[in-house]
Amino acid sequence: MTQSRKGESQDDNSEPLSSEQQHRIMEVGEEASRLLQSPVYNLAYRNVMDGIFHNFIESHPKEEKLRESLYYQVQGLKEVTMLLATSVADAQRIRTELDEENSVDRKYQEHLSTQGFGLELN
Repeated sequence: MTQSRKGESQDDNSEPLSSEQQHRIMEVGEEASRLLQSPVYNLAYRNVMDGIFHNFIESHPKEEKLRESLYYQVQGLKEVTMLLATSVADAQRIRTELDEENSVDRKYQEHLSTQGFGLELN
């Protein structure tokens, strides 16, 4: 399954994506990749996780609501990171598919040229 632009899951058996949709997914994936590799994002992620851990350690076991809140904060942060990683994977999948299609088109054009047809399929 892949994420659509609106965040809805999309089965691999659904209609092919338009070139505009592919382009948008690739743009989002590239930006997500930059963000995940950003020292600022990684520092912020680590600081938030450290703060949550510190708050948990400093809390009393009977402070169930606080601990539950901290748990959900961690889950939310993980969800954001997973969404970014999924965007990167979707963009990489589309790039691979496009590269494979272009490779097949080039091989077909080369085959036609060697057969003497001399067709330009661009």
